[in-house]
Amino acid sequence: MPVFSAFLFREFRLLWGAQLGNALGINMDLVARGWLIYDLTGSTLDLGRRFFYRCLRGPPAKGKDHAGWRDPVRTVGRSTGS
Repeated sequence: MPVFSAFLFREFRLLWGAQLGNALGINMDLVARGWLIYDLTGSTLDLGRRFFYRCLRGPPAKGKDHAGWRDPVRTVGRSTGS
């Protein structure tokens, strides 16, 4: 069985391509935000803090996006309690 035989299936190629595109986008965002922080502040310390806090924050909570706001699509029809 050849090593890349899974790529014979169109769905697998689409999935693999989408995951590759997603990974590239996430890493480009990481670099661009770091670059922006350094351009705005000129401080390597602020840049280091940003990446340190990003590591501490971890993945977003269920029902919230990365900024901490509630995702309106996931919360439609539910009472927010406020």
